Amino acid sequence: MIPPRWILTTAADPSATQALAAELRIPEALAAILVQRGIASAALAKAFLRPDLERLSDPHCWADMPAALELLQKAVREKRTKRLELRLPADVVTEERLAKLNELARKLDLPGVLVPAAPASPPKK
Repeated sequence: MIPPRWILTTAADPSATQALAAELRIPEALAAILVQRGIASAALAKAFLRPDLERLSDPHCWADMPAALELLQKAVREKRTKRLELRLPADVVTEERLAKLNELARKLDLPGVLVPAAPASPPKK
């Protein structure tokens, strides 16, 4: 397991944070994180939050992907049903990425495996 690594940065510029939050209509806390990452313009923030498929990292370069693909291919060859479970950081999960992964799952004949997690519903009164 990779030990967590924390990198402390200076506080986000308050005026840049407020401007970004207002322009994108996002919470100031999210805008502050983006500004701290060097993503202070609305165009950059939109590209980061909703990237085009062409701009996403190649999944074949992800850690342990060759081993995961080998296991999936073996399961398909042996006609064993498997459940594919991915745990991805929130900033890499997009609708486009989920759609691509679902398409791959269908090609591998894996049953409905990749669905975005639904937000928790408030308790009914």
